[in-house]
Amino acid sequence: MMPNRAATVTPTGDGTGAEVMLKGPSASNTFEADGRRVTVVVQSRPALGSELLWHDEADEATDLALAEVDAGGIATWKGAVPLPAREAGREYQLLIKEHEHFNSDSGPRSRVVYADAFKV
Repeated sequence: MMPNRAATVTPTGDGTGAEVMLKGPSASNTFEADGRRVTVVVQSRPALGSELLWHDEADEATDLALAEVDAGGIATWKGAVPLPAREAGREYQLLIKEHEHFNSDSGPRSRVVYADAFKV
C-alpha cells in the first residue's frame, strides 16, 4: 500500500531548475525517517511518440534532504533539481521516488514505497 504523500514541483523563474518537496506521514522521529531516501530524476522522450518509454537524462538521481519531521510524524523532504537545456521535439518529466531501507535475514534491502511523475 502506497503511503499518503503530497508532492509539489515549482519551476524556477529562469527555467533551469525546480524546487521539489515531498511531505507525508513517516516515523515520529528523525532516525526512522532517515531510513528512507527520496530521489528525483529528470526523464525525457520524443514528444510525438507518447507510447515511447521515458529515458533518464542523468546517470545519478538528485537526493531530497529530510528537512523536518514534526511532532505529528509528518516528514518533509526538499531539494533543488537542475533541469537540462530543452531540446525541440522532446518532453520532460521529474520522477520522484521514495525508497524504504530495512534489514532482512539476507542483509540490508531497499524497496520503492512511493513514486510519482510530474511533467515540466
